[in-house]
Amino acid sequence: MLTEDELWSGVEKLFSESTVVESLKRKSHHTIIATNPATKEYTIKYGKSGDPVVVKFWKVCKMYSMLCDAGRLFNSDMKNGGHNEVDMSTWHIPGSAMLAVIPLLDSEVTINEDGPEAGLYRKLPSNIGDDDGDDDYYDDDYYDDSSSGRTSNDDRSDSMNPNSDRYNPGR
Repeated sequence: MLTEDELWSGVEKLFSESTVVESLKRKSHHTIIATNPATKEYTIKYGKSGDPVVVKFWKVCKMYSMLCDAGRLFNSDMKNGGHNEVDMSTWHIPGSAMLAVIPLLDSEVTINEDGPEAGLYRKLPSNIGDDDGDDDYYDDDYYDDSSSGRTSNDDRSDSMNPNSDRYNPGR
């Protein structure tokens, strides 16, 4: 996970290089036309409309933190309550533009390109949810039996099943 200073340096680099930031669905774009280090805000200009919009950088940092914590952040996540986390009454301009800049700031962030929904993925740290000491993203102990939809660690009903060794271990 990048620090706030690293993220801000990335925004300033995008500004200095006049980088065009494509929307997640590549249907629109914007550029950063000004940065204000004192207030930690930057101004974007939308390509089609040319309208300038001021972005509060703390909101980008919060969305980046949400992405890093959950491993994904989609427009639907922001529409369904995530907007409250960044002090927006609804998910509106410049929301998607803030999401679209994140993959340009962190090379470990990828854009969802499957299906109709726009969003971001970032691999979770290996120590999250993995207590077997290995450094794999997915736990090596995971067993996928697609015919049953159960994992080897799934004991939701085995303790109540009389035919199970967990119910009657002495058999």
